[in-house]
Amino acid sequence: MIVAIHQPNYLPWLGFFNKMAACDTFVILDNVQHSKSSITNRNNIKTSQGEVKLTIPIKNKEKPINTLLIDEPAKNLLKHWRVIESNYSKADHWKTYAEALGNIYKTPYNLLADLNIDIITYLKNVLEINCKLVIASDLQNIDGVGSDRNLSICMALNASSYLSGNGAKVYNDEESFSQAGIRLVYNNYSYKPYKQLWGEFIPNLAAIDALFNIGPETKNLIQ
Repeated sequence: MIVAIHQPNYLPWLGFFNKMAACDTFVILDNVQHSKSSITNRNNIKTSQGEVKLTIPIKNKEKPINTLLIDEPAKNLLKHWRVIESNYSKADHWKTYAEALGNIYKTPYNLLADLNIDIITYLKNVLEINCKLVIASDLQNIDGVGSDRNLSICMALNASSYLSGNGAKVYNDEESFSQAGIRLVYNNYSYKPYKQLWGEFIPNLAAIDALFNIGPETKNLIQ
């Protein structure tokens, strides 16, 4: 069984779902510390003015992700939805996905993790990704931090392989994974251009950019 582990990012990019599609079980790491450099509460979309960062304001930034509170959720989520609507309502596949995604934004979530997980789950279903989702805080007896924590999660789930991002090469303890009989594999996703609104192609955007522009073809981009 292949296990992948990732924080619950806000409006994840295509590479996030590429990793999800390549594993059997995808663990949402909701109980680790939030950091200022994290994109747990922000990601980029494309507008007529170019690339724009959408950021969810949070009240308590230096806390575990699953305790982060959204500041004025009803106001700020509706504000984000209006920005998305104004920039994608003319996209070819807007009408296919707007109602369901809009309903998520019209829900006044208090916890950022709940918002992110619901968006992730919706996009997972739309993209027809069949892996099992596991919330890390639901697991028992997980020890350590960083590489040790990820190994502990893999062992708890009886993983045969751990699918890691390339950026984790600097801290993964490859010897520990090998001793535990778990194969360590690195995921390397490269962005392929697709049809976008507003001029030249911009990579590394939130996955909804592809979804609204090319619809079901997005599934081909994450394989």
